[in-house]
Amino acid sequence: MEPKGGHVLLLCLMIIFRTVDVICEAQSEETRLVFGAEGGNVTLQLNRNDVEDVSWVYDDDVRVKTKPGKPIEIRDPNHKGNMWATEDASLVIMNLSLEDQKVYSADLLLKEKQESNVIRYDLKVYKILSAEDILLEGNITNTEPCGILMTCVVKEPNVTVTWRNGSGLIFTGNVLNIEDVHSSLSITCTAKNPISNITKAVKPSQFCRGKTADNKRNKGLGVIVSILLAVIVVCIITYFVYRRVAKT
Repeated sequence: MEPKGGHVLLLCLMIIFRTVDVICEAQSEETRLVFGAEGGNVTLQLNRNDVEDVSWVYDDDVRVKTKPGKPIEIRDPNHKGNMWATEDASLVIMNLSLEDQKVYSADLLLKEKQESNVIRYDLKVYKILSAEDILLEGNITNTEPCGILMTCVVKEPNVTVTWRNGSGLIFTGNVLNIEDVHSSLSITCTAKNPISNITKAVKPSQFCRGKTADNKRNKGLGVIVSILLAVIVVCIITYFVYRRVAKT
């Protein structure tokens, strides 16, 4: 008995879907974001125990090969001496620099399976922030009451800046405007990247004091000058009045 056309179509679709499943199972890919500190070490961890062989690809070529329990094979002359492999064939990069920031693809050949697995590691390298990387500046915007425009200057790029007081978060961003500064107010600026953070504290009123003192000094000088001018005017008037009286 001849199979009907619908049965043939169904059989073809089942074969196609099965073929697609086999292809997907034969090769799978994933991407992992990895952070490293400049001058430090980072491990591109496999987290598998069924690996037979790994080809590490970056800069458009196979640069390193690792095998579980075997010595590493480095084909990249720029990395000889600062790469090694762990027992499970994971790759360790030592003494990181900004030049190491790139995508590393691990092409895994798995044991007893006719399939491969690709893991991509997107490595980002950052500097560990220090106290020298952050500077706090204050500019007067108003004198009475004292207003300050605080700026948290960070030398390094790719950082998040937040301001806090004793109660918690105030503002996210480099610039903070304080309209009425109280003498007891203390705030901190925190600069953070994915691997480190640094915090500095400041009392905004310290920027007000200098300005207030200048204002008071200027006012005092103005009063003294006014008094001297008044005395001079009185003396001149007295002198002319005396001369007129003397002539009569």
